This record gives sequence, structure tokens and C-alpha cells, in this order.
Amino acid sequence: MVQAKGQAERYAILARIVALNKERAAEEAKGLVRRLRPEYQALDYQAPVLQTLDLGEAAAPAPDNLIVWPGSLPEQVNAVQSILSSAVSPLAAKYVARTFKGKRATSVRPVLEPLASIGMARQLKDGRYAA
Repeated sequence: MVQAKGQAERYAILARIVALNKERAAEEAKGLVRRLRPEYQALDYQAPVLQTLDLGEAAAPAPDNLIVWPGSLPEQVNAVQSILSSAVSPLAAKYVARTFKGKRATSVRPVLEPLASIGMARQLKDGRYAA
């Protein structure tokens, strides 16, 4: 009996929501659009642009000692292996790539993976590499 009463209440609520939806659709068809927060929902509203966003942190300076990506594969292998050897902790490919001017992880992975496969580097379970 209690379950039937609860189900009847849910159906009544659902019926009221459907009726309100039909009313709102009819109003919108006539051009009346009700907005809960017009300052954010109005089509012609433009949010103010803040000039600066202070997160309380200093911007990290770009390193001035970026390495130029070597042209030949043996030089690339030596450079990447040298970076891994001098790192104090294992590095993800993206961090290895950041030491080279204009390089991304996709450029460095083809060197890291073979280094790991021949034992000159170790790939950890989390994807980072260590010497």
C-alpha cells in the first residue's frame, strides 16, 4: 500500500513536469523565453574579461638551456640517455622532450622505447623512464 502511494506520487510529479514542459515549449514558440540567470543565459550577454588571473603562483620561467634536437639517431639516443642518466628521478616522455627545443613527447618516445628494450633505460609501470 505504501509502495503504491509512493508510485502514485512519482507519477503525479512526472505528470506535472511534463505539463510544465509543454507550457514552456508553447511560450518559447511564441517568443517568450524565461531564463533563470539572464546575465549568463541571454544570447547577447558578454561576460566581462579579466585582464589578469591571479592564482597566487609565480609563472615558471622558460629554461634558457634548451638543447637542440640532434639530427642523427645515434646522437638522439646519446642525448636522451644522457638526460635520463642525469635526472634525479624517473621522467615521463613529455618531461624528457621539454629539455629539447621545440620537441614533444611524440618525438622522444621513438628513442625512449628502444632504449628501454635494449636495457639502456627502464620503463616503469606508470610510463616514466629511468636510467
